[in-house]
Amino acid sequence: MERLVVFMLLFLLPFAYAQELEYLTWGGDEIDSGVAYLPGEGYSILVGSTKSFEDLRGGFIVKVDDKGGLEFQKLIYSSKPIFIRDATLYGDKTYLVGQIGSINFQDADAFVGVLNVNGELVYFKTFGGSFNDGAEAMDIANDRIYIVGYTSPTGSIQRAFLAELSLEGKVNWVVEFGNENAKATAVKATQSLIYVAGTYDKGIFVCAFDLIGRLRWAKAYPLKDVEAIEFKNDVYVAGSTKDDIGFGNAFLLRISQNGDTIWKKHFGIGYGDNFVSIMFNNSEIVLLGYTGNFTSGNRDGIISKFDETGELQWFGIIQGGKEDIVAKGILKDGVIYAAGYTEDFSKRFIVPNVSKVTWETLYGPLDIPEGEYSPEPKKITLESSDYKVLVKTVSGRLNSPKNGDAWFFKFGKEKSEVETTTKTSVETSPSISTTSTTQTTAQSPSPPQTTSTPSTTTKKETSSSEITSPTATPSTTSSATTSEESKGICGPSIILLFTMASLLWRHLKR
Repeated sequence: MERLVVFMLLFLLPFAYAQELEYLTWGGDEIDSGVAYLPGEGYSILVGSTKSFEDLRGGFIVKVDDKGGLEFQKLIYSSKPIFIRDATLYGDKTYLVGQIGSINFQDADAFVGVLNVNGELVYFKTFGGSFNDGAEAMDIANDRIYIVGYTSPTGSIQRAFLAELSLEGKVNWVVEFGNENAKATAVKATQSLIYVAGTYDKGIFVCAFDLIGRLRWAKAYPLKDVEAIEFKNDVYVAGSTKDDIGFGNAFLLRISQNGDTIWKKHFGIGYGDNFVSIMFNNSEIVLLGYTGNFTSGNRDGIISKFDETGELQWFGIIQGGKEDIVAKGILKDGVIYAAGYTEDFSKRFIVPNVSKVTWETLYGPLDIPEGEYSPEPKKITLESSDYKVLVKTVSGRLNSPKNGDAWFFKFGKEKSEVETTTKTSVETSPSISTTSTTQTTAQSPSPPQTTSTPSTTTKKETSSSEITSPTATPSTTSSATTSEESKGICGPSIILLFTMASLLWRHLKR
């Protein structure tokens, strides 16, 4: 009878942790890549870069309603190439930052652009010095735009910068800092401090500035790339390690507001693992990124959850037939919205079965030294200038990638069930295997569509499996009761669980 109980729990567990993945692709005949998937009220904005509609690369902004219907597709282009690096939705406006111009000809400048809810250009402004400058990331807080990137004060020296702009695009102040090819790649502003992270020749740096641009502290770590920085009581930083650590693992750092490192963790399931976004779901730390695949040679998306002590709770893989790279994700109402690059349309989400031995090799403390960083900050004077760009309507192709397309996906679904506690212990061999149950709830991709098409084909995948590990979330979950509908990155089918459990209990009492 105990075997029957264990069997029923193993049977029900995948249903209790079913996840829903919805995705679409957009692009033309050349390479296109997504930068951000921004959910609004009743609509979403898709942002990225494309070379499919003009000779030079430009930016695109696509608006879809909640039913997948296209509202507009716009191309932002110029006589110089435009590279959008980051985007955010603030109020009813879409803010973009990046680089315009050619690095080879030393005429690249950083830019900030704003479009209204109808896709009409509000302004497009550039700022920079005599040589190459570029914006890499942005955050908006306190009705101020904070932009980070790099600047070349002499043409041969590259330093990082942090700039504060008004919502109208006026530069309030700029701090130039860092040495040895420094470049700031992530920024997070709070009510009292602005946290900045980036790279230089010897690794990565993490800094804190006050709201008028004065440096408070700076740390350095011998890591490779930093992609994200977020704040929740402490500072969290994520990216990728150097190749000599697990063929290049992802990493997550937790640093106090005073700059003291609390813990350092690495995570790797393939090669070239990288975390690109940090999100918080109550007490959980949700990491989004991508990993290499030894078998196929392509990359896949990854989603993982850590607790506040840095212990890995759960992870899953978004697999496609070819290359799938995640650029950025955000969490809204418990649902992840992410953008990136893909070479095919078919995807599935799986959670590998991992033994105790294998689980313990996937993550752990990151044994690296840390040191003080001397960025030598100084205020510089830069002014933003209006720059003429063109905006036109284009006809992109949905869900039929050609030569690589922008990729946008949602992970999570609404739930209104009662969560319960299920606990079991199962031993497996020391290897990684995959159990997945896939249910397709949409038709096959339709032929190429244009702006005249009234709606999009969005593919939904519901896929599930279990993690057999003493620390894995699916093995032991806390009980919770909800009486109203909510959203979350876990979508349990608890009605089925209760029904089956009730029948099993009656059978055991006989």
